[in-house]
Amino acid sequence: MEATRHEALINLAFNGRPVTILCPYDTALPERVLAEAYRTHPVVGDLNGYRHSPRYEDPLTVCRDCDTPLEEPTDPLVLHFTEQDLADVRDTAGQWARTAGLSPGRHTDWLLAVNEATGNSVRHGGGQGILRLWRTADTLIAEVRDRGRLSDALVGRRRPDPLSPAGGRGVWMMHQLCDLVEMRTPPSGLIVRMHVALD
Repeated sequence: MEATRHEALINLAFNGRPVTILCPYDTALPERVLAEAYRTHPVVGDLNGYRHSPRYEDPLTVCRDCDTPLEEPTDPLVLHFTEQDLADVRDTAGQWARTAGLSPGRHTDWLLAVNEATGNSVRHGGGQGILRLWRTADTLIAEVRDRGRLSDALVGRRRPDPLSPAGGRGVWMMHQLCDLVEMRTPPSGLIVRMHVALD
């Protein structure tokens, strides 16, 4: 879903600009993958040339369709937090990651991403949130849930102006520091799930 969302947002980001973006898709891919590609590619090509995709859809519509429930973890560590708890939550997340086997080289990335996500919950998500931590065979995952909403579909996708008071730096940092960031907007608020691979 995140790849489809990313491709849809490319169209939004470059809308009205004179650019050509070459896609590496191969028509030998599974039909479900190709079906999503047709929805996110305004122009498609084959041996007979290029043509407009009759299945192309508005990027925001595609993004809404990508807002599917995420798979639930088994027995995560759950931390409820408010502004007063941020330092303790960061320390707990750091110690948990070390114990789970995260290398020192990725530890700072992990801490910065968790810090930005939990701080955003306090600033923009109703003053509180829930941090859940778990690991798979090769990845550490931190998920933050709060009552926030996203007003900009491209938040975190474009480099923010460091002098702008509008914000957006935290989500952009998460995308730079993590191997994958998944975002969902259920009726209850916002879910940000960050993946950091183990070495």
